[in-house]
Amino acid sequence: MDKCYTFEQKRGFERITKAINNSMKINDDDSLIVQYIKDHTPDNAVVFLTGIGKCYPILRSHKVLNNLHQAFVKAPVVLFFPGTYNEQELILFNEIKDDNYYRAFKLVR
Repeated sequence: MDKCYTFEQKRGFERITKAINNSMKINDDDSLIVQYIKDHTPDNAVVFLTGIGKCYPILRSHKVLNNLHQAFVKAPVVLFFPGTYNEQELILFNEIKDDNYYRAFKLVR
């Protein structure tokens, strides 16, 4: 973590975000997060994703969900999201909108 803080101070936030995303292969089909979920999910399970708010903006929920949707169909996925979902977009903390499309539905209304 200390190396990350130093790197961010020297190179800026965008550069450290890109470096972390590259090291975790976030944009790839074999992302480390997707691979971890695939390797640790038993049959007849439900996957719960939490901590999205803590990861923002370094890790974006749409990237994880898109990669997971393409590579993982073994179990339903429930994303706990700190904000609003209006059947088309997620609004993080009810303040930050994105233009990404989600194939999802609300569990609680």
